[in-house]
Amino acid sequence: MNSTITMNGYACKTMDMFGLSLARIDFVEGGVNHPHIHPRASEIVYLVRGSMYVGFVTTGNKLFAKTINEGEIFLFPKGLIHSQMNVGKGDVVILAAPRSRNPRIAQVARASFANLPNIESNLLAKASQLNDHEVTHLKELITKT
Repeated sequence: MNSTITMNGYACKTMDMFGLSLARIDFVEGGVNHPHIHPRASEIVYLVRGSMYVGFVTTGNKLFAKTINEGEIFLFPKGLIHSQMNVGKGDVVILAAPRSRNPRIAQVARASFANLPNIESNLLAKASQLNDHEVTHLKELITKT
């Protein structure tokens, strides 16, 4: 069964079967998949073309990250913050396979600074060690993306 998912505002074709999804994702030079979480699935990515910095942060705040090249894979555990960035010359193509038909996605910055109703700015300022002006500025920037 084929379907379409949206990632960072772009429609991605997927193939759903046997509890898995498979999506081809193209990144322009310098392109980023912002830090996000899949609460329902771990995810494996296979790098078809290019060079990509990938990583995730554990619940103990330890970063596991590396640059992968064509033909290499990387696994993002279920529920952990992870991201990808094209660090090579030219476009990158990855195949991403979450272990779920519906892994869901929560972008970290949007969940914190662009939610409705809004989290109180003074709470965000204290939690992120920013001042009120910086929190307001981040809210404005992130809401636009």
